Order: sequence, then C-alpha cells, then structure tokens
Amino acid sequence: MADTDGDEAVDREESFAFQHGHFPALTRQAAGEAFRRLDRDGDGTLSREEFIGGMVEFWTSPATSSSVRRAITATRPPKPNAQIRPDTRTGAMGLVRPSG
Repeated sequence: MADTDGDEAVDREESFAFQHGHFPALTRQAAGEAFRRLDRDGDGTLSREEFIGGMVEFWTSPATSSSVRRAITATRPPKPNAQIRPDTRTGAMGLVRPSG
C-alpha cells in the first residue's frame, strides 16, 4: 500500500504520502521523525519488516497517546489546526491543538 513504485521498500516521500493520507494533521516534520525512528538500519528506506514492525508498534504501544488513536479512528477528521507530532519529552506521538 505504501510502496507505490513497487521497489520493495518505502522511501521518505512514500512514507509521508501514506501517513498523511491516513492522518491529515500529520506535519512533514513529524512524519520525518517517525521515518527516522522506523528506519532502523539507517539506509534511507523502510523494508517490509521495518514498515510492518512500525505499524504494529504504533498501534500496540502504551507510549502512543490515546488522543492520537481517537483522532485517527474518529469519524470526523481532527480540526485543521491540530497536528500529530512527537512529544519532546517522551517521544510518543500526540495530538496537539494550538491554544487560542
């Protein structure tokens, strides 16, 4: 699904397109951070194992914020100014709404 060019790996652009398609509030910066974490061998692409492992880890990790899960599975998309990004302290992905 994410490997749009069929080369058996997911590059940064494919990863962003896949993530942003599912999580419209995701910023390029947050997607880049997620990609760096998933690219465990540092080769600049995600292998099938890295990609699937990352999805399993995200959906099963207690570190993933429940607000992210609610935003992702909600019937309505998050507000346009909401962003999904890693917490600077814990690294867990979280839904952030600007104040005001």
